[in-house]
Amino acid sequence: MLTLLRIRNLAVVESLELEFGPGLNALTGESGAGKSVVLEALGLLLGERAQPGAVRPGAEAAEVEGCFDFSGRRDLCDWLAEQGLTDDEGEVIVRREVQARGKSRSWINGRLATVGQLAALGERVAEVHGQHASQALATPASQRALFDGLTGLVGEAVAVESAWSRLAELRAECETLELAEREARQRLDFLRFQIAEIEELALEPGEDESLRAERDRLAHVDALGTGVGRLRCLTEEGESESAAAADLLGQALHELEGLARLDATLAPLAAQLEGVTAQLADVIQTLSSYADRLEADPERLHVVEGRLHSIRRLERKYGCGVEGILSSLAALREEEQALAGRDQRRAELDAEIGMHGVALAARAQGLSAARRQASKGFVRRVQELVRGLALPGARFEVAFLPAGANAIEIGPAESRLRVGPEGAERVEFRFSANEGVAPTSLGAVASGGELSRLMLALHVLSAEREGVPVLVFDEIDTGLSGAASQKLAAMLAELGRHRQVLCVTHQPLVASRAVRHFALRKESRRGRTMVRVAEVCGDTRRAEVARLLDGGASPKSLELAGEMLLASA
Repeated sequence: MLTLLRIRNLAVVESLELEFGPGLNALTGESGAGKSVVLEALGLLLGERAQPGAVRPGAEAAEVEGCFDFSGRRDLCDWLAEQGLTDDEGEVIVRREVQARGKSRSWINGRLATVGQLAALGERVAEVHGQHASQALATPASQRALFDGLTGLVGEAVAVESAWSRLAELRAECETLELAEREARQRLDFLRFQIAEIEELALEPGEDESLRAERDRLAHVDALGTGVGRLRCLTEEGESESAAAADLLGQALHELEGLARLDATLAPLAAQLEGVTAQLADVIQTLSSYADRLEADPERLHVVEGRLHSIRRLERKYGCGVEGILSSLAALREEEQALAGRDQRRAELDAEIGMHGVALAARAQGLSAARRQASKGFVRRVQELVRGLALPGARFEVAFLPAGANAIEIGPAESRLRVGPEGAERVEFRFSANEGVAPTSLGAVASGGELSRLMLALHVLSAEREGVPVLVFDEIDTGLSGAASQKLAAMLAELGRHRQVLCVTHQPLVASRAVRHFALRKESRRGRTMVRVAEVCGDTRRAEVARLLDGGASPKSLELAGEMLLASA
């Protein structure tokens, strides 16, 4: 619970200190006396954003400090330990400083903390119910969130929303693929045609060069034959009437060998000439073999020229030379695999969509069944609370409407299920304050007072659930009187038996039931407005309750206030 709240230089408050106790704590005062500043200070401790002009004029910074006692709340102590914010036997001190220039700093147990950590702590510590909270019931979405929260179905609802989001993502991806499918299919067909066109030739690296060489040989076979014949006549011995190169070299070698026998220095020359003779013999043998193989082959020439023509045709499309064509082939195959992978992804998407659709349907149907089951007790309890607030003929219903426009259809046509992020249905609260009048949507409820009482019943129902240790009610009794005020006071007092309740109120019946009662006053000193607060007891408290009754000017109001306090003791 919150045991101590200190405020310095916040709005109209220069310095304020309140020591709260367990049970129901009431804060009263005239309108504008500073009660809202107390709630603003508590909000700062719980991670809310500082409002513009929060710092008191003339001050450099506003400071709020709160002391909480978490004894017996192991969950809160464990969370603090996880954050590295150890507590001292369950006591936690939170401090927030807001500077006039807009910056703020926060501490938890003397250690710097982020606003996010304050907000996370605030979610675990306090729950605030305001007088204008009926606006939160304006839409079915907010009603559904409140219903799921009060019936303990938040986890199931979050699971359905998460499953719906994932399925929606998959379906969107599938639609994107479908939009591009025709263009991709045309491109894929063209790629496969190009690949087949190249692969049909079965090209080998360097093949174009070897083909051109073969074509040149086949195209000039007559000229080559004539030339080779002349060479053989010039080189081969005994093949012509004139002396051939082989004969002349043979004669030269014979003469040189004879001279070498006379002069040994000529022996190396003889050896060199012998080598030349041997090389010429090899050339002669090669020319002879070439001449034997050389023959006209028009059919082969036609084949070679046809293949070269085919290569030139592909070169115009895919690149220069066989190497360029083969490089293009590799790129075409890579693109073809990527596009073919789209088909594979589509198949995978269809499988995933089917799997996630089945899972979403099962979760949504389970949530629907749980909501309908939980609605029975929920409706009964809300109606009981509303009728206790001086509306004996009130009726409350929870209607389940078809899922909204963004719903996804799942399953075959004969048993198709429509599921939105909220589930297979939207939740709508319907209310009637008068007997014999059918409940209608909350937007059709004309009376703000009646709607406030419904909201109050929902507040109380929320507070009844196991949860945060501190409940804050900000003038939720506005518009109530008589038996309704008495019932509200009893409700808040009962809540105070289990948790700490802080209530800003104008109702004397509520104030009289409080365990601790704080009165706030606004004063003007030397041209400056200041707020004072004091816990009221005895005659002072009786006078404050009397003021709430009729201004406190009459003995009758003082007497009635005393009776109310005595009855609440």
